[in-house]
Amino acid sequence: MAVTLNCAAMGSGNAASIKTLHKFTGHPDGADPVGPLINVGWMLYGTTKLGGKSRRGSVFKTDLATNTTAVIYSFRKQDDGHYPVAGLINVNGSLFGVTTKGGTSDCGTIFKIDPTTATETDVFDFDGEDGIFPYASLTKVGGTLYGTASEGGTGNAQGTVFKFDPTTGVLVVLHSFQGYADGILPYSKLIKVGGSLFGTTYGGGGAGGVCNAFGCGTIFKVDLSTGTEEIVYSFKGSNDSSFPTTGMIYLSGLLYGTSYGGGTNGNGTVFQFNPVTGAERVVYSFNGGADGEYPIAALTDVGDTLFGTTIGGGADNVGTIFQLNPETGAESVVDSFKGPDQREPYGALIKVGNHLYGTTSGQAAGKSRSKAGSVFKLKLQP
Repeated sequence: MAVTLNCAAMGSGNAASIKTLHKFTGHPDGADPVGPLINVGWMLYGTTKLGGKSRRGSVFKTDLATNTTAVIYSFRKQDDGHYPVAGLINVNGSLFGVTTKGGTSDCGTIFKIDPTTATETDVFDFDGEDGIFPYASLTKVGGTLYGTASEGGTGNAQGTVFKFDPTTGVLVVLHSFQGYADGILPYSKLIKVGGSLFGTTYGGGGAGGVCNAFGCGTIFKVDLSTGTEEIVYSFKGSNDSSFPTTGMIYLSGLLYGTSYGGGTNGNGTVFQFNPVTGAERVVYSFNGGADGEYPIAALTDVGDTLFGTTIGGGADNVGTIFQLNPETGAESVVDSFKGPDQREPYGALIKVGNHLYGTTSGQAAGKSRSKAGSVFKLKLQP
């Protein structure tokens, strides 16, 4: 049965609303959390792109029993990586993540953190041919981690798909994107469906067209047994989707994702993709304004209802939380962010108990580190 917010309550003075649990302050706290949260034993763990003791990013935890947030690690400088924009993944009690910069070649790193001791270890440094600037969270399949780097690789060097063995520290590039028809800028987290990994690229899918000279973006898959990559759909922009920036989720045999652009009004979409037939359709086109615009984060499935966020639109034009019926395409705004700390949610929502949790970046507030983002929650009603 679908879980939705209590519409009657929303129309009264008891409306469900976003509650800020923590306001980041920059230094020595974190700043600009843009990756999704994960739940490990009723502790939420996440990263901030900036802030921390050295202003190069941090790892933090939010205790759901007390609703308190604390930084457990601050990235220092190039040797241990900096600017972590992706979320974390739990591998046998250790938290693995990526930094967009840092490492021996300043191309980014893979790191792990012991959440008990707050000890951080740089386990891999990207060097260019194996990728540059990883943005997406890692995906665990068996004992192997899979991910994407937004640039770099061999040949035309437009990004990579890689696999990483957390035991041996060995990384293998499965595919280097060659641009245009092959895809450009894979920002997305990967998802396993059957024997393949599916993801999106921000650009590519053909030269020219209605988006730009580099295409509107693609959906691709990588065969786990052979490592071969295939573009399975190219977005078309107008009246379709364009510029997907995040991974997809799997629901009832179909993949669902968001695109920053495209749709009827060019304000972004929620789209559906059938991994068996290759058919794609726009489930919802954002109008801009009250219903939100520019969805950046991945979707969250709550009882067959899709929840997501936009970084624009809503009551104060700084973003919304919305819910969507994936079958009918009916969309409604659950609540609007109200700034200056509650603005621009880049990371996906996570459901724990009867609440949704997430972060806002606070980026549009300018350089002030007193407006550096937040951790928030929203109560769900049966």
